[in-house]
Amino acid sequence: MNYALGAKLGRMTGVSLATLAFATSVVAQEDADRTLDPVLVTTQKTAESIQDVPIAVSAFDEDSLEKLQLAGGPDLVKAIPNVAFSRTNFGGFNFKIRGIGADVISQSGDPGVGIHQNDIPLSNSRFFEAEFFDVERVEVLRGPQGTLYGRNATGGVTNIITAKPVFEEYQANAQITLGNYDTVKFKGMLNAPLGDRAALRVAGSILERDGFATNEATGSTVDDRDLFSVRATLAFEPTDRLSGWISVDHFEEDDTRLRNGRQVCDKDPTKTSFGMIPISEADQVVTSQGCLGGEPILAGLGEATNSTTTLTGGLGAALGLLDGDVFTDPLSTDLRTGSVIFDPVFEAEQTMYSWNLAYDLTDALELTYLGSHFESSTFS
Repeated sequence: MNYALGAKLGRMTGVSLATLAFATSVVAQEDADRTLDPVLVTTQKTAESIQDVPIAVSAFDEDSLEKLQLAGGPDLVKAIPNVAFSRTNFGGFNFKIRGIGADVISQSGDPGVGIHQNDIPLSNSRFFEAEFFDVERVEVLRGPQGTLYGRNATGGVTNIITAKPVFEEYQANAQITLGNYDTVKFKGMLNAPLGDRAALRVAGSILERDGFATNEATGSTVDDRDLFSVRATLAFEPTDRLSGWISVDHFEEDDTRLRNGRQVCDKDPTKTSFGMIPISEADQVVTSQGCLGGEPILAGLGEATNSTTTLTGGLGAALGLLDGDVFTDPLSTDLRTGSVIFDPVFEAEQTMYSWNLAYDLTDALELTYLGSHFESSTFS
């Protein structure tokens, strides 16, 4: 009885293993037949699958940017590890990858991460202000990338690849967003063929929003947005071997964008003596860190930074023009209020002309010429 039962169980077990093996084989074959759509990148100056690139790279197409709500350069920190983005003084920004960037306070300072558009380096871009629109993809490469992209790529490279015209096909799309503070955001694109071997693509972006910060000194609402971008690209292919494109990209901003945020803290007072030894007034400007460490103030009234630790306040105190710390009035911890004797002004404009020509010398060799002319100005 026990022997027969054992034999029956053995036969049943054998059938179950055979069935499981067959099912596993079928599933494995189905997985082998299912392939993912390839993601093409140009991180090594040639189009290739991202799975074949021996570089740590993050790439986002336009659909991914929309789904992840990556509206512009500062938003990349939400989707890419080891990335930090901060605003610097005098209108610049610091984009860091793996902690490598450039903490310089200068208009002429070189960045530590290269910002490129269509493989063209931008020495002074509006990467902080402008938003992405009608882009094919955004690539972020970890550094160092000096071999392929030259200097200023120690931390890595960010490359914005704009969408190019499509031959023999009409395309168009438009997107409008409405929100509070009278927010209006519009993005649109129109692609029109010009015969069989040329096409024109025009895209634009508009963002307008009222400010939600109040300057108590003037009673004005500040930190609004008024941005405008437009791009026109003409692509052509006169022969089977010769192709190219010409693009004009323009960006404008004219609003009251704030260059920095509120500074509310526990004030670090100026030291007038050390060990009962008096400190001269000229040396007192370096005895304070401006703010004490510890938890930030989240309710009630706070204090401003010790003005002697700022550039203008320290110079004024050292020259005897100011009597020590002048920021003595208590401050509200409402981060949407401030008090400045004049409303902020932020004006930025840039225009980029770029062109690309490619000629197939042979079936395996292509000669490419990429050129550009770039103009940029900022007043804030």
